[in-house]
Amino acid sequence: MVQDFTNLENALKNTTLDPQFKKRKNLPGCLLLLGLLFLVIGGLVFLITQGKSLIFPNSISGDLLDAVYVPDENGKGKLWILTDGSFRYTSKTSTPSSYSIKSKGLFCKTWLYIYDPENKSVESKLKTEYDALPPKAKLYYINGKVWKISNELSGYDPEIITYNPKTFEQEADTKDFIEMHPELKSGISKIIFDDDRNILLKMETKDGLSPVYELGKDKIYKSYTDYVKSFNNNEETLNIFALGYEENNNIRKKLYYVTGPASKIGEKRLSENIISNEKSFDFFYKSKAKSLAEEKIFIEGIILYENNEQCLIIHQDKAGKIADKILTCINKEGKILWSKNSDELYEDLATNEKEDSFSSMFFMKSKIHARIIDNVAIFKFDEHGLICFELINGNEMWRFDM
Repeated sequence: MVQDFTNLENALKNTTLDPQFKKRKNLPGCLLLLGLLFLVIGGLVFLITQGKSLIFPNSISGDLLDAVYVPDENGKGKLWILTDGSFRYTSKTSTPSSYSIKSKGLFCKTWLYIYDPENKSVESKLKTEYDALPPKAKLYYINGKVWKISNELSGYDPEIITYNPKTFEQEADTKDFIEMHPELKSGISKIIFDDDRNILLKMETKDGLSPVYELGKDKIYKSYTDYVKSFNNNEETLNIFALGYEENNNIRKKLYYVTGPASKIGEKRLSENIISNEKSFDFFYKSKAKSLAEEKIFIEGIILYENNEQCLIIHQDKAGKIADKILTCINKEGKILWSKNSDELYEDLATNEKEDSFSSMFFMKSKIHARIIDNVAIFKFDEHGLICFELINGNEMWRFDM
């Protein structure tokens, strides 16, 4: 009997199993393990992307894309906040001749939250699903509508969507917008935002045209040149704020209140070098530049927003590699209503020892925005949040940080 077992053992040792048999034997187990792994990963992704919203219904999740303040008849108003709620990951591809890194996503979507900043509660939220990572988008509140506008992205055409701020419902989409403007009948292939004064959408159509749409006037022009020409015969008198450099200086700026014909200053492409020379300014623009707060200097100043009555300026307390950024509100009489430094805004605004004041302001100006709506001033720092101030005295009413 012992010999029989010994022979059997030797026979087994010398036997080679069919590889296909091994594969067939292990396949169900491998599939089960892979299935469990995907379930675990999917559960984790779901918890990351959805769990916070389910457990905390007043929470806002995702990466901040944009936000806009929408006033109401009670003088309070809501924040409309757009976030990217996708689960993002990095995909690396390597070949003998190339190496690339791309961002990809799972459960791709955006959330549009309607948020009450005083009660700190989410009143409603709208989800838009995508097959891949969603495009960047901007929000505007103009002419009683909330606009969500996104540029093109691989696989997506630009989007133009409007919402009713009272019902939170979508009113129109890109198709509706194109139907209202026959110039766009071939479709929109690209949108470039221009927020300098009048909010413009510089477009490219699929048949090669370059129209421009002015949101405030709900008017479309065949080209940017036609938009500029629209001011040529407009002799309406305008009042605008403008900054001008001190003579022979490209850091120190002074503030002016400019009065003149729309044909000359309507587009507001004013030279900061020439405004300080009032005689030259009068010659070139046929306008009058009145100096405001004559002793006040705005180092590296940029006007973030202005209307006929007030303007909001971001500037620095000094030139050099270490400087504080200041937000100042000033009226048309030259009275400084209030100022806020970086500590009262966001500490990341300050210039550190590795930067200089010019480069810091130049690269940051696309990330900082401000707007005056009714009796409040809204300051927004991209990817950080928004702060609402009382316009008359600068008292902080609320802030929303991401």
